[in-house]
Amino acid sequence: MTCFNFPSTVTSGDPSLTAVCNKHIHTGYRRSNQPWSYYVTSVFQANNQTFNIWTHLIGFLFIAEKARAIFVTSDFDFIKYNELPPLGTGLMSICVLLLGSSLAHWFCDRSHCVHYACFFLDYSCVGIYAMGTTHISHCFLVRDKNLAFFLSKWSSHVSVYLSLQLTILLCWLKFHLGMEHKAAKIIQLMTVSSFYGWLLVPLLHRYIWTSQNDDSLYFHKWHILLALFNVLVYVAHFPERWFPRTFDIVGSSHQFHHVVLVVTANSFINATLEEVKYADLTTKHMTNYMIENIGTVWMSYGVFCLTLIANGMIIVCASFKVKFEENKPSEKHTTRPLQNGKIHRDTIHF
Repeated sequence: MTCFNFPSTVTSGDPSLTAVCNKHIHTGYRRSNQPWSYYVTSVFQANNQTFNIWTHLIGFLFIAEKARAIFVTSDFDFIKYNELPPLGTGLMSICVLLLGSSLAHWFCDRSHCVHYACFFLDYSCVGIYAMGTTHISHCFLVRDKNLAFFLSKWSSHVSVYLSLQLTILLCWLKFHLGMEHKAAKIIQLMTVSSFYGWLLVPLLHRYIWTSQNDDSLYFHKWHILLALFNVLVYVAHFPERWFPRTFDIVGSSHQFHHVVLVVTANSFINATLEEVKYADLTTKHMTNYMIENIGTVWMSYGVFCLTLIANGMIIVCASFKVKFEENKPSEKHTTRPLQNGKIHRDTIHF
């Protein structure tokens, strides 16, 4: 019987490790500069990326099946209410994030350049995810005609801008500071928070300015609480911060962050479907009004494709920049392992 012959994992200080090490994670790293087949099959090995890969890969399959079920078995009249484009955009963006993140963690230890390219991809997928879920929010959760008119003019423009801003800023921070730098953490949180605030505009408007009782806001309680909790998990690095080497393989904060992200996305979809499913005739008319103004092909699938192409160009340019810096003759021989997401700055200046 044949079994996989995996090279053993290494610690963060091993000289064979050329990829970036994660803060508070000391063991379980895959070796760098191995054949691609090693990284493909390493998903079946116990290392500190295995759980990161599987959580988002399984999450991708779950959301993809959920999307199929919605479009095949739901009672929504997609012809009458034209709900397919904005809802489809949001579901596709969630799938892009989960699949892109899984691939990024799958191959990020291959080499220094591949590591950066993988996480440039990861950051761009975050921007696409934010843009798609914002379309769902701005098309289905508005209950005011004036706000719907405003969003019909500005929703796509602002969403694309924020998506590209998020991708560019996170790539720049990763390239120059490392994502564990305190300033990088602050800027990262500010960038993501600005997008989340834009996504919540319809719900905030209903909560603050709507005089009548809006019981349907209850549907959104869980995905908002989960999103805030996920920020805390991502920033705190708990429990590995307090228990070194105990949670390096299973149980680290980033793995928990992956699980909570899938649950949050699923809760957001469920809350939106509940609003549409149990809406009264007036709300259904309002939903139809919003879809007519916001959910056109250009403001759904068209802007999704535009954002996808623009983010792809950013990834390519940023990856070439990393490759160029690595191949500088005067610096080539001094590349050393990167610790805690920060570059040894004796020769390489990112």
